[in-house]
Amino acid sequence: MSTQAHHEQASLFSDDTSTRRHPRHVLSYGLGLDSTAVLLRWLTDPSSRDFDLSDLVVITAMTGDEFSATGADVERYVLPELRRHRVRFVQVGRHQLLTTAAGEGITTFSDTTEPDRLFVEGAYALSTEMLTAGTLPQRGGARKCSARAKGAVLDPVIARLTGGSPISITSASRSTRRAAPSATPPTTQQPEPAATPLCKLPWVRRALRWTLSRHYLP
Repeated sequence: MSTQAHHEQASLFSDDTSTRRHPRHVLSYGLGLDSTAVLLRWLTDPSSRDFDLSDLVVITAMTGDEFSATGADVERYVLPELRRHRVRFVQVGRHQLLTTAAGEGITTFSDTTEPDRLFVEGAYALSTEMLTAGTLPQRGGARKCSARAKGAVLDPVIARLTGGSPISITSASRSTRRAAPSATPPTTQQPEPAATPLCKLPWVRRALRWTLSRHYLP
């Protein structure tokens, strides 16, 4: 795993980071409406979670193709809350087509409890992969086009952060409790079923925008 020089950020795979405290809860933050709703609810309402925020790490895999407005909104509304609650926020992404379980091909853009910038530009854009292959991103179904840009980046990072300890991994659409990811192919991993986070909240998706603006955004 490498780091772009101008970020001055230690690699998550370096020996200097191996002794850091292992979190037990991981939120895969995709920067969208659903995951933002889950994150802000956790930050502002202790009754919505069964863990302390010091035991949480938020991770974003940068694809390099986010809308600029998305980055601006997250920097304006979400990052200040992460700083206020001192929640660890890790931004990573690939800098080449393929990555490995050992972290090769992955760049650490930021790993801090005081984030002030979102590295939406990434290092190797998903669109670069798509254009090179002469294809287009999928908008539905399995969305396999994002497997290399997200899954293959997040799995080794989560494994490193958690030290292989049993953890709870949450995304906007699902939550699982299992051992940290490893080199084992995803098809052979058997996570225990867990509730979808948004199903526990008194919201429906069409009302999320109103809920966020009414209760969580200044």
